[in-house]
Amino acid sequence: SKPTMEKGKLIIKVKEGIGPLEKQAGTVSFGIPSLDQKVSMYEVNKLEKMFIHKPIPKNSGLPDLSRIYQIEFPEKYNVVIVAKALSKDPSIEYAEPVPIIYLAHDPNDPLFAQQWYLNQIQAPLAWDIHKGEEGDSVVILSITDTGCKYTHPDLVGNIWQNLGEDANNNGSTIIWNGTNWVLDPGDLNGIDDDGNGFVDDLIGWNFDGNNNNPTDSYGHGTWVAGLAGAVTNNNLGIASIGYNIKIMVVKAWNTWANSYNSIIYSAENGADVICCSWQGELYSEAYKEVVEYAYGLGSIIVGAAGNLGHKIPHYPASYPYVISVAAVDSQNVKTYYSNYGPSIDVCAPGPLPSQPFITLTTSNGYGYVTSGVSFSTPIVSGLVGLIKSYKPTWSTDEIIKQLLYTTDNIDQFNPGLVHLLGAGKINAYRALDETNVVITPELKLGLTLIPNSLSGYSKPLFPDSVMNFSLRVQNYSHFLDANPLTITLTSNNPYIQIIDGNYTGLLEANSIIDLIDEFQIQISPGAPTAIATLSFNVTANLPVVAGSVFEFKVIVNPQGILVWEGIENGQDFSGEYIKNYLATNSCNYLYTTGTLLSYEGLDAVFLSFGNYGTGLGTNVAFDNYQAAIVQEYLESGGKVYIEGGIALGVHQAENTVLLNLLGLNSVSIGSNNPINGLQGQTEI
Repeated sequence: SKPTMEKGKLIIKVKEGIGPLEKQAGTVSFGIPSLDQKVSMYEVNKLEKMFIHKPIPKNSGLPDLSRIYQIEFPEKYNVVIVAKALSKDPSIEYAEPVPIIYLAHDPNDPLFAQQWYLNQIQAPLAWDIHKGEEGDSVVILSITDTGCKYTHPDLVGNIWQNLGEDANNNGSTIIWNGTNWVLDPGDLNGIDDDGNGFVDDLIGWNFDGNNNNPTDSYGHGTWVAGLAGAVTNNNLGIASIGYNIKIMVVKAWNTWANSYNSIIYSAENGADVICCSWQGELYSEAYKEVVEYAYGLGSIIVGAAGNLGHKIPHYPASYPYVISVAAVDSQNVKTYYSNYGPSIDVCAPGPLPSQPFITLTTSNGYGYVTSGVSFSTPIVSGLVGLIKSYKPTWSTDEIIKQLLYTTDNIDQFNPGLVHLLGAGKINAYRALDETNVVITPELKLGLTLIPNSLSGYSKPLFPDSVMNFSLRVQNYSHFLDANPLTITLTSNNPYIQIIDGNYTGLLEANSIIDLIDEFQIQISPGAPTAIATLSFNVTANLPVVAGSVFEFKVIVNPQGILVWEGIENGQDFSGEYIKNYLATNSCNYLYTTGTLLSYEGLDAVFLSFGNYGTGLGTNVAFDNYQAAIVQEYLESGGKVYIEGGIALGVHQAENTVLLNLLGLNSVSIGSNNPINGLQGQTEI
């Protein structure tokens, strides 16, 4: 389990009419009393613009990225708590945590015979129809990654050259100097010749180093670039599905903001396709706006669905307008690592230890990758580029439609994942050969509560109490509206009265709606203590084949002891043992493995996150949302027992506010004395 959000950082978007705000460090002030009071409370010490972009004309219809900023503050403050406080200020449109990203892993080319994945998507048959080098116009595919070895002999011929920076007018920005390929010295004049805001960006940009040399010091970006755009039919090394479309190199890995700045740069500088072989679990309104901005400029973004083998949406792949890619093996079965779910658009071959992919390396040679949707994503990106090369006048929607609805159905190979692996496995031949493709008339939706720690779900549901619920609904279809969309709230508990339980409206294709306080419940007098399930049930004008039901749990009339564990009766989880002990001693308790909205009103809470280590089983993450719930509960006088090998020592090791509430001075991972200064009661 990996962290999903940066510590000590938030994204904020100020309301229209505020700013522009200058970069500030040390003492930060907005000049707005209500906001400056919160800035002082949380010791905000840095303010700066989040994104680098060209001026955005008014009434352009593009998201206004100029009002989005990043702030920093000491890591002792829980970012969810700070976001909750700032989001309530009338000057703030939204405040949200900063997500953390993770890397997701018959031409004459002599190694083509080892590239089984190209035959699996019928690339040779597609090339009989069209090769990327035959296009009437240059197609640019941007690799936003760890950079790449752009001087690799099997890649350099396909590197995009920014001729707007060709100061010496020799028609090249990268040249052979007799020994090596180098950026053209005659173009390195220290001037932003093309006026795009980046000096001497001859082949792309390095956002991590803020310079014009996007070379790869890690390897991941080179692997990805080779799969998407290695020079094909050159009697050397490997082939690529894009054949000979051009590769823009954008290095952006050190921070999440850099990664999204790389999307902006790519789109503003003419990328037709943007390959994002990286991902994180946390949704961000600001980053969604970046994706909409890039799509509005004409770029098609392709994203990796994630490598955790689960159903949770990952981003940017799951944002509207992005092509989300999952991985299948040579038998069309989902790989063990690939994510799945209603947000998936297509599948592509993915490597396995027994079926590796051969690709380029930073040593100018070739090597193998053995796992990761990171390496399925460039195959889809390359195919999108090939379609664009074949049909240069097609719109982005026409290209996406052709990609999605010329796939091969793989349901028979994945019987438990019907409707959860997108339209199917990509087929390059069909994508170029078929005409008048038909959109499948079905909807896939994503439903989630607006993050509970930001929306006031912390109050207990005692008898006669009322609670509102806010729901985020996403239409994953690129082309079909849900009109009308109907949502009905139900409960399995007879003491929960549904006051406002229905919504009907329009949910457009490729869109998200936030239904704020749209639903309301009330607890009946005399309600007994229980964990209840609430369900949102969805219907629409078309069949909803995924996302028709969304369930969550609440505690009605909370009292007694709650026992929560990440995996029911899981190895190295203590919840089952504690539950049995309480039952044997006739204690009043509740038990669940589900996520709850609040612990308020309970006498005590046992949380079992599991142990971790060699031979010690597994664990689940103590994430910041649950930590915020625990913090609010402790601040109201609650009592908490936490068990987990790395729940505090890793996941919340720097959350000093929470640690202090638990009576701890510090925590660390180690075999000796991992917790220091523990004080407090030993009984519950």
